[in-house]
Amino acid sequence: MRSIFIFFLCFILFWVKESKAEQVIITTAKNPDFARIVFQWKRPVRHTFLLQDRTIKLRFGRKIEAQFQLPSKKLPGYISSVKPEADGKGLVFELNSNFDAYSYNAGSAIIVEIEGDPIELKKPVSNTLQSKETKSNKRKNIDRKIIDPSKNGAKSKEKVRLRFAEHSNYTRIVFDWPQTVKYSFNKKGGGVFIQFEKAADLEVSRLKRKPPRLVGEVKTIDSEQSALIAFAVPKTSKVRHFLSGSKVVIDVLEPSGSEKIDKLPLDLLPTQTPATQVDSKKEKIKGAQKKIGEKVQEVADKKSKGDEKESSGLKEVEKGSSFQKPINKKENNLGEKNNSDPKRVRTDLAGEDLQSTPLPQPLVSTKSDQRVSNETGKIEDAVISIKKIEGVNGGMALRFDWPKPVGAAVFRRTGALWLSFDERSMVDTNKILGIIPLPEGADPESATPSPDPENAPPPKPSLQGLINSVDQMVATSGTVLRIKTKKGINPALTKDGNSWVLTFSRRQLKPNNLIEVKAQPKPPEGPRIFLPIEKAGKPLGVTDPETGSNLVIVPVIPLSHGVARDFIYPEVEVLKTGQGILIVPSIDSLKVQSTTKGVIIKSSAQINISSVSGELLAAVKEGVPGELTAELELEQWSTPAGIEFQNRKEKLFRSIALAKKPADLKRSRLDLARFYFSNSYAPEAIAVLDMLKLKDPDSSKTPEFNLLLAGSNFLLGRYDQSAKFLRGSELDKIDEAAFWRAATISKSGKMVAGAYEMQRTGELVKTYPKPIRMPLSLLIADAAVTIGQLKPAKDMLKSLKKLEPSEKEKSEIFYLEGRLAEADGKREEAIGKWEQALSIGDRPIFVRASAARIENLMRLEKINANDAIRELEKLRYLWRGDEFEFQLLRRLGNLYLNQKGYQRGLKTLRQAVTYFSKHKDANSVTEEMTDTFNFLFLKDGADALAPVSAIALFQDFQELTPAGEEGNEMIRKLADRLVAVDLLEQAAMLLDDQVRTRLKGVEKGEVGMNLAIIYAFDKRYKDMVSVLDSTKVAGLSESTATRRRHLRAHALGNLNRIKEALLLLKGDRTVDADLVRAEMFWGNRDWSNAAQSLMSAIRGAGLKAGQKLDDVQAVTILNLATAYTLSNNEKALMRLRRDFGVSMAATNFNDAFQLVAAPQSLGLISPGSVSKRVEMVTNFRSFLEKYKMQIQDRKLSAITRVGKIVGKMKAI
Repeated sequence: MRSIFIFFLCFILFWVKESKAEQVIITTAKNPDFARIVFQWKRPVRHTFLLQDRTIKLRFGRKIEAQFQLPSKKLPGYISSVKPEADGKGLVFELNSNFDAYSYNAGSAIIVEIEGDPIELKKPVSNTLQSKETKSNKRKNIDRKIIDPSKNGAKSKEKVRLRFAEHSNYTRIVFDWPQTVKYSFNKKGGGVFIQFEKAADLEVSRLKRKPPRLVGEVKTIDSEQSALIAFAVPKTSKVRHFLSGSKVVIDVLEPSGSEKIDKLPLDLLPTQTPATQVDSKKEKIKGAQKKIGEKVQEVADKKSKGDEKESSGLKEVEKGSSFQKPINKKENNLGEKNNSDPKRVRTDLAGEDLQSTPLPQPLVSTKSDQRVSNETGKIEDAVISIKKIEGVNGGMALRFDWPKPVGAAVFRRTGALWLSFDERSMVDTNKILGIIPLPEGADPESATPSPDPENAPPPKPSLQGLINSVDQMVATSGTVLRIKTKKGINPALTKDGNSWVLTFSRRQLKPNNLIEVKAQPKPPEGPRIFLPIEKAGKPLGVTDPETGSNLVIVPVIPLSHGVARDFIYPEVEVLKTGQGILIVPSIDSLKVQSTTKGVIIKSSAQINISSVSGELLAAVKEGVPGELTAELELEQWSTPAGIEFQNRKEKLFRSIALAKKPADLKRSRLDLARFYFSNSYAPEAIAVLDMLKLKDPDSSKTPEFNLLLAGSNFLLGRYDQSAKFLRGSELDKIDEAAFWRAATISKSGKMVAGAYEMQRTGELVKTYPKPIRMPLSLLIADAAVTIGQLKPAKDMLKSLKKLEPSEKEKSEIFYLEGRLAEADGKREEAIGKWEQALSIGDRPIFVRASAARIENLMRLEKINANDAIRELEKLRYLWRGDEFEFQLLRRLGNLYLNQKGYQRGLKTLRQAVTYFSKHKDANSVTEEMTDTFNFLFLKDGADALAPVSAIALFQDFQELTPAGEEGNEMIRKLADRLVAVDLLEQAAMLLDDQVRTRLKGVEKGEVGMNLAIIYAFDKRYKDMVSVLDSTKVAGLSESTATRRRHLRAHALGNLNRIKEALLLLKGDRTVDADLVRAEMFWGNRDWSNAAQSLMSAIRGAGLKAGQKLDDVQAVTILNLATAYTLSNNEKALMRLRRDFGVSMAATNFNDAFQLVAAPQSLGLISPGSVSKRVEMVTNFRSFLEKYKMQIQDRKLSAITRVGKIVGKMKAI
């Protein structure tokens, strides 16, 4: 009880501590053009930042306590108020204007910066001052009237906000256009000239008044058709420009030489300004001078002198400069000449003129046969085709046919899928989207469809359901497409000769073969990053339009080779891809070079690569560990089993017993825990550590204590507990803790997630005693194989063999050696290694080695799929409850499905999802089941099954029925099939559930009628009436309502409710109504009325004497002959023989007709035995016959679509 009390007390104290807000120091700083707020936390904290209009929402990962009003007091020109959010983790800043703001981390500090000029707040002033200010304002207003052309009839221009900010290695200027505007760009020496193809009032006053670093003199030029701006920059600064949405962004980069900024080069300015504009301005000034007082006259004089000087200056420019040349056909849309000189545009970005790189705007391609030149000459465009992929998973395939081998790269970035090839081609993006372009000059508003839609060609396959948009980006070379897909849609890549095929469906984007990223800090030629890959293509330079970042893409020819995760270095990022290599440089001097052995990333400047993260991340090598931080010192505690172990244990126990001081007792207990853990006695180590924590709670706060407790739980396979003890912030900066965290993640079923960190920190394991080193080293080797780092894995296994492994450990080494051989393409060798592992018989390795062996035997075609299924079924019950069982069930289920064993396949996959509902791939398995179910019951895959098997399969997995119309269609199709083979009860159960639980409105009334027909076939007349009542809805078509009435009358007649039925049919002269009436009269042996109704049906159907009869019509004539005979109406019978005798002779019912309709004078039938003989010849064929005929010709679900009730018997 005491221990329970202490546990709950500790829990409450822990909760109180965690819920308490953390005291944070807030400081502020005010600069001329921005303000800074610093939140100084005691330790790093996560945060989110959101700027909306004039509000900043800043949220932290922990509760905050601080002087919240300090920012608004210290920075009143920027912030009007600061309010904490209710949960104590967020702050809301109300700003005084539409400032720009952003946030970033700096160690344990969160910094918020607000850019812009502060708002000058109004202060109380005396009446005298107010009077003076009022006069001053009046004068300013007069000044505005003098110089503001908009007040004199000039057209008002759209205002475009301009903002700027200084960064560590560049200055950024942003033009906030409300919509995308085309522009031209030119840089000459120390001048930059930008011309926007739309007139606007550029708000440059602040830029002129307080230009940022790297920006000098600024001039704007008036124009009615465009907006023009020019500014000076250092001559050696490179300038890049790009679109970010509708914003135009200009970055002036750090100069390579002097920061000196000369005067703006005059030859960048226009050669002329309209004379009328200058003259108009002078006239306005002169007119104003006459009308205002002496004080205003003085202001106007000054302004006039300034304008005259400006006009004079402009005239000088006219004489000595040339204006920006107009864009011609040989120049691109940015006013830059196309230049294929490889020295001009460098894909390695070293010394590249960023200002010469075209904007990353989408290209519009209208011709599919256009040729594009590059360094290798002209090649034909890739031929694009789209094909629908049939089967369980389906999808659409996009195919690029190239005339020669071409490298490809595929990755996701900033919400889009990027597809690149290292050869140039103009891509018809309309074709990819399935858009048919209008003829040249056609008006989109008046375009009409083809006048002959029946003869129009069938629609071609397109990707419109999977892809939202496709843009071709401007790149230094090659072809780059930026594709916006539907959520979760990604391509699977395959190759067919020189063709690349991308099959789009719902799947993850990841490579099958990993490209290693090797940081090499000390090669002879200087630090570099090396990515080993054969047949790497030409690097392509392109700009990301969302972020403005420069990207270098390296397509590769080998299929499905990509980078598995992001590698971040100070000067460059190598990001994950599904195919190829993606590099984001942070410095301009970075060079990317493709060689025969791989891709090299280096720089003429220093590239900083950590010796630890670089070497250990690339491979786990034998030798001296890197500079890794550790807490555990275990080697001294390793003790051989037996008497030596026993003696040392007893010595440690005596030390605890004899300890007199608390510190000595604590040290002795910790020594015993170290001893137990070092020798892999995990339960004993946990018991000692629990006691230590109970007696001395502070001891549990040390890194060593938590590492020992986490490691002990890890050895017992209690990975969730292990992760719990590794969460403490005191472990964050310790590499040893990072290793144990990664190992725990890997053992929890996320091998890849933990693999890279284990490669980085795995050297620490070499200092551990053998009982711990061996299992951890095997885990590191396993992870290395998983992520494709084969050499480090081989080296690790080789070193482990020298440690005299146990039989169990030998079996795992054999298993991993088999995986290595398999990865190297040596399947026979791999199978041999796995058979060695099997011979040892360790169960965990036995099941894994068996599964791997079976898979490879099947790939070598030494066993078939059915053999593999039998062998895998034997493994199902040998090992339960972890990642292996999930993968085994998934593989087994898919094998069953591939062999058309749908019942067993779906059942096995359902077990995988049920047993492992929280598995990361559980949803993917459910999608596989759903795809299979849809294939069977929507795409008619179940037609190959016996009807009884199909309905059993549907009922067993009914939960897979999709919602909505797809599910309803699936049920209708299955019901059609069941009715066609007379499985009426099963069909009725399906439709009954559908009308009760899924359908509403008109559709419910139509399916309710189909269910009534099934009940009629099965003679369930009460159920017919019930379902027709429960599915009575408004809005049904006339034909459906009429059929429902006939069915109801049929049911009432068979329930002997004749009067109700006849009343229901009163006034109804359709053929069906006559047949229903005849049916009721026949049942009551009212032969005369039956004959009358049948004759009415024949007339209504328009049957003519001597015409050819179908089966339905012939049966009706036979029924009429029978009624005449039974009513002794010889005269009518004679007319019937005359009119239809010849016609009936040509039908299958002639013999019966001749017997029934024979004259009594011939003596063929005695009147007394007519009833009995007629019953032997034929039974009455009711109006349901036509429904049976329709079901044979069409399907039950099609009955509601046959149209109006018409006279012809066959049509109804």
